[in-house]
Amino acid sequence: MKQMGNEGSEAMDIRGRWISAKQMETRLSTHQLIPAVTFTCQRCGAFPVKGPCTCGKRCYYCRRCIAYGKLRTCDQLITDTRPLDPVRPAQHRPVRLTPAQTTVARTIEQTILRGGRLLVHAVCGAGKTPMFFPGIERALANGKRVLVTAPRADVVRELTHHIKQAFPTAHVVSLYVDQRIVFS
Repeated sequence: MKQMGNEGSEAMDIRGRWISAKQMETRLSTHQLIPAVTFTCQRCGAFPVKGPCTCGKRCYYCRRCIAYGKLRTCDQLITDTRPLDPVRPAQHRPVRLTPAQTTVARTIEQTILRGGRLLVHAVCGAGKTPMFFPGIERALANGKRVLVTAPRADVVRELTHHIKQAFPTAHVVSLYVDQRIVFS
């Protein structure tokens, strides 16, 4: 495993997210490691179960998020502690969508306007966030509120930043696990 300083351009950008350390060939001085499974799974928060392991011991592992890759007591998660790059408003305006994205964006907009629920499921990088913008814009113009959910705290933080940049006058509330909130 290579050790590098901050200059490493070969390293995968993992700022703002935790991944299995096995996925990283290059380590930067800004990387932080934590045990993947302790009393709970550090990825999903579930309680682990004990079972045979490739390390030769009986390690605890998480059954809840096993579809994302098995995490065991002997595994580690890694992140990059450097702050994320700021999102520029120019990335949001104008929104250019493909024909398929435009169809989904219209469906989102119609669902928001009639107060319905909709699950948009697509791979990372498919452009889901910009597809929400026309519907959010229309809902806010009509005095409605919008709820966007995501399965991970890092995704919630990223979406919050994008939405605040796209709608600077909107009141945006972001909630996720282990967040310190003071209600007055």
